[in-house]
Amino acid sequence: MQNLNPVPPDPGRILVLALAGIGDTLMTTPLLRELRAAFPKAVIDVLVIQNSACRDILAGNPNVNEVIYRNFLSEGRWRCLAFCLELRRRRYDVSISTFPQNRLAYNAIARLIGANARLGFDYRIRCGGLERILLTHRIAEQPDVHVVDHNLRILPELFCRPLACRPHRLEVILSEEHRRFADRWLADRKPAGKALIGFHPGSGTTKNLVLKRWGAEKWVALAVALAEQSDRVIVLFGGADERALLDEIRRRAGLSSETLQIAETPSILSAAALISRMDCFVCCDSLMTHLAAALAVPSVVIYGPTAESATHPYGAPYRAVKTGIYCSPCYGFSKHGIRCTNAVFMLCLKGVTPVMVKETVEAMLVSRGG
Repeated sequence: MQNLNPVPPDPGRILVLALAGIGDTLMTTPLLRELRAAFPKAVIDVLVIQNSACRDILAGNPNVNEVIYRNFLSEGRWRCLAFCLELRRRRYDVSISTFPQNRLAYNAIARLIGANARLGFDYRIRCGGLERILLTHRIAEQPDVHVVDHNLRILPELFCRPLACRPHRLEVILSEEHRRFADRWLADRKPAGKALIGFHPGSGTTKNLVLKRWGAEKWVALAVALAEQSDRVIVLFGGADERALLDEIRRRAGLSSETLQIAETPSILSAAALISRMDCFVCCDSLMTHLAAALAVPSVVIYGPTAESATHPYGAPYRAVKTGIYCSPCYGFSKHGIRCTNAVFMLCLKGVTPVMVKETVEAMLVSRGG
């Protein structure tokens, strides 16, 4: 751990840099609550840059003064530089580069904004992030530690403050408008007495993360198997870029529209409101896994190249389904994508059968009284 100068004991202005994906942004919320408990009078802002859903996922969060959104991915380098220098004029006392942000560009943004104390991590996979130059205080990534718990280490290890908000949980704030959307959707589509099972077959696509997805044909087989009992309704979730996948699963399953439906939601928080009504949620390691966790929805998660220990649904009931082969998990937190080296490409997911997942879903429903 580098500690050239002490972290300000009572900072007045804190900037949290949540620069990775939407799920990673959601997993900063326990840290935000701890920061607010430790520094109740501080200005706590959050910078997000990936897309507007990263901003929306923090909407209404009582521990944040301002969510600052700028889509760096669609703007030129000079405009991004000018924006960082504009933030520099806010004179933050502390910036926190949350886990996992193992890229040079993320640390460069922290340096340009220029808080006196710039906190972050030393990662096990070196990616030319120049942490030793661009960050002033770092703690080492530890194996088999959850993303949330890595972020929470900031308080005791760098601020020398005990954690105050146990038990920790992910937080998403749903408005009455979002809840009414879920009410209307279900009023039209859910027959009384039927269990709701949500599916999210998609994933992110950067850094080969599309390889986290279970095969479409397996989702089809799972839907058909679960629908053998007539008291279930299966709801497919996904973003606009996953719509073709959802349509394919619905078409190939050949189930009635009353049994297998696609959730068409106008926003990420509307989707969250509908997920909150599911009796069980089935997914791979994705944003919606963490949305379900934030809403305490029991989940069945299919793991392949990513680590259950680091990304499981935090603080919520879940069951993992995985093959346990020797090379899984293989993906680490770095700028590098998933790179399968097994002789059978993506055997870690190909070896997970619909029967394995169905049995796990059935056990989850029984344990929850569904």
